Parts: sequence; structure tokens; C-alpha cells
Amino acid sequence: MLVSTAGGETLARRNKFLSWHPVERGRPLPADSELSCSAGCAVRTYDGSTLTLDPGAHIAISQVTFVPMGGTFAALGRRFELLEGSVTAHVVVDPKRPRTLVIGTPNDGMVAVRPGEAQVVVDGERAGVACLQGGAHVKQGKGAIEVRAGEAASLSSARASLATHPLETAPTWTGPTGKLDDPQPLALALGEQPAAPVVAWQPMKGAIGYRIELASDSAFTKVVEAARVGAKEHRFAAKTLREGSYFARVIALDSDGIASRPSSPVPVRVVQVRTPAGGYADVEHATVVAPEGTSLSTSNRDRSKPTFVSARPSLAGPTTRSTSSSTFTTRAAASIRPPSRPTCKF
Repeated sequence: MLVSTAGGETLARRNKFLSWHPVERGRPLPADSELSCSAGCAVRTYDGSTLTLDPGAHIAISQVTFVPMGGTFAALGRRFELLEGSVTAHVVVDPKRPRTLVIGTPNDGMVAVRPGEAQVVVDGERAGVACLQGGAHVKQGKGAIEVRAGEAASLSSARASLATHPLETAPTWTGPTGKLDDPQPLALALGEQPAAPVVAWQPMKGAIGYRIELASDSAFTKVVEAARVGAKEHRFAAKTLREGSYFARVIALDSDGIASRPSSPVPVRVVQVRTPAGGYADVEHATVVAPEGTSLSTSNRDRSKPTFVSARPSLAGPTTRSTSSSTFTTRAAASIRPPSRPTCKF
């Protein structure tokens, strides 16, 4: 079942002989159907495991299958064919029987992901897998290997021997410099528009690009936005985040598109600014215009953590503040601009 999309165009077709059509969240994806996401999406299987598609990925949905992976019982899971792009598999732990997600690749390749997390990439006839947690049983032609957490493997041709190698080191985040253009992981959402918090990282030698993930949990089992950027880009502004607390991580991609170790997660916050009656939000200039006698509030749903430590908008009147929200009251009509560099505490 398709459980989330990151905007853009999400298309499906019943089989490869039929035409593509738009598909919405909650739509079942039967066997033999295909899915393509221009901006990324996620599919959930019956056991709660998820397959997250990067922007531009193209998959075909196959049958539920059994895969011998050692132990008393074969692992049970849905098989997908990765036709192009990259995907991230999160396989749940089931105490009753082994679970897996099986991802087919070109040249008779197959990756059976064990409970945990793995990323698989296909670029033409080349494929690769990187195991971040758990492990994977990898097969190509007559060869088969076990890829453990912290290892990767390339699947270039059915005649090449399979071998593992350690994942590349994780990218590191860029520290604050005190400049006005420093990336800000705290952002204000004005009106009904999503906010755009920014994260930045140090460039990695040899990387051909980076994958950025934003999730609602620190284990990244619930990714809400993902993107892939080029080797020369070292910062990313979120595009779809609403009010709430999130976590971000970045992963470097090598010449085969195989993922490095993920960076340490960093917290990201979005605070909603409620537009008062009679006022309006100028999103382009990050300004809220409030009429006389009204107030502007910034809400913080996580009441256990204060939103602002310091915030000094320019007002023609007194300012009142509380722990779980900030309220600004005007004596006359005023333009209220959120601070360019708000300070937050997580």
C-alpha cells in the first residue's frame, strides 16, 4: 500500500503493458503493478515493513515469497523489482517468524533485507547495497554472500564475484560560524505555508552526491521527506515540513551510488505562527501584518520543551510570553517579522 508521498507526481500502472495514472495515498498496489515517484514516496507491506523510494525511483511489485536465510524457517516477505533509482528498506522484527523485504536488481541480482535497514541502488546495469542496520542476504547468478551492518556490496554483473567492503565514513555537520547566512534548523511556518529549516554538512571526498532524510523519529523509521542532491551541494532546505519536531541525517553516495554510514541525527524544529483575524502573512518576506488590537501567537505542541529562548520582533506595543507559546500584542497596526536567527532549545 502507498502510505506517503513527498509531492510531485506519483504514478502507477497495473502492469507494464498499461498506461500510467496518478495514484493517491492509501491505494493498494497489487502484484505486477509498477510505481514511480518524481519526488519520493513510501510503500508499506502487510507486516509493517516499509520501502521508501528516492525521487525518480521506479519499482515493480511482485509476489510474497519465502527466502532461505539460515535458521529453522525461511524468511517471509514481499518482493520488489528495482528498475531504476534507489530505495531504503526498513524491515520489522517479528518474534513469531523471520521477516524480509526482497529487492530484485538487474543481471539476476537479489537483495533479501533482514530486520533492520538497508539501501539498494540501481543505475542501468549496475547495482549496490549498503546495510545500515541488521544485514542482508545478497545473491547474483550462482553466487551468494551475507552483508552485515556497516558493510556494502556491488552487483555489477552475473559473472563478477560478490564481495563486501566497509561503508564509507559518515558525513559531518557544518558548525555555526556566527554569520547571518548560517543554516538554521529552526524555522517558522507562516500562515498555511510549510516551513523551510536548513541543514548543512561538510563535503566528502569522492562523493558523487548526497541523500538527505528528515524523519519524525530518531531511528528514521518514519521518513517524512527525502532528497538527493549533487556533489557540489552541501546544504538542504526542507520543503514540506509542518509544525513539529523532526530529525535530519545526511548520507554520502560513492561512484556506484552506494550509501556511506549515515551522519549523526540532528534535531529540526518547525514552529507555527498563527495569523490573527484581519492580518495576513507575507511568506516571501517572512512578515506577518497584524491590525490594531490583535495578537500573534507562536504555538509549540511539544509543551515539555520551550520553543524560544530568545526572540525579539519589532513591535509597537508590549510583548507577553509563555513557556509553551509566544504571544505578541500590538497597540496599533504593525508589521511583525520573525527574528532572522531565532535561538531554540531542544
